[in-house]
Amino acid sequence: MSTSVPQHVLSSALTSMMTSNSSPNASAPLENTSDPKEYHTVLLVINLVVLLSGILSLSLMMHIMRFSSTSITSTAVLNLIFTHFVFLLTVPFRIYYYATHQWNLGPGAAG
Repeated sequence: MSTSVPQHVLSSALTSMMTSNSSPNASAPLENTSDPKEYHTVLLVINLVVLLSGILSLSLMMHIMRFSSTSITSTAVLNLIFTHFVFLLTVPFRIYYYATHQWNLGPGAAG
């Protein structure tokens, strides 16, 4: 069951959103003064979970693909497995950064 909104209501709402220069909470004080390093522990845990579950899923996908026939779908899945592998190669570097709170690996490894 869908309801239709009159066109003039939509256009006036869109016009008021586009002309408004302030957010609804513009009078509220800025509370984003926290230290970004306080999130490093949370990001460290998240990246560890991503790395461990990624390695497990990557090995499972490779095991399943070993028994499949060669087709267009199999080729696409193999490309996704390779991309997933390349992504997983970067995760330990992020874990290192969040664990040490600094980047000591040089500018070549950051780019």
